[in-house]
Amino acid sequence: MKKISDELFITDENREYGLDDVIAVRIQNGDFYFLGWMENAERYSIQWAQSNFKIRRDFLVACDDIYDAITSCKDYNKVENDWLMDDKGNLLNKDDHEYRNSYEKFLSCINPYQRNGKSDPDDHDIFLMTQKEFGDCIDALRDGDYVFVIE
Repeated sequence: MKKISDELFITDENREYGLDDVIAVRIQNGDFYFLGWMENAERYSIQWAQSNFKIRRDFLVACDDIYDAITSCKDYNKVENDWLMDDKGNLLNKDDHEYRNSYEKFLSCINPYQRNGKSDPDDHDIFLMTQKEFGDCIDALRDGDYVFVIE
């Protein structure tokens, strides 16, 4: 497991992971909620949950794969696509041009790390880890938003 800085997540030229490896989760009062994930799709790169969609903790603990735990939730299909592109790969939303890439846009929609009510907009909890490491650490995570890059 390795913590990744915002800047490295956004700009890493030698990225060892792809869009399909990135998931955002919120933990609130010990419950897990799917916020969104990145996808290597033809016409979009991000999908956001449209509502507070709870991931069953027993699925997370029993499941070998966070993706399976998310896709088995009843609200899984209630997502909105973002970072939309035309068939030539050009961005459709003018506001997206303010971001360097889809990774930066993704972070812009995730709450940064917060301690004692204070936060820095460029300090997110981003962790690169294996599926096993994720399973091993979920009970130790505190309330907040997390970005997991699952190898």
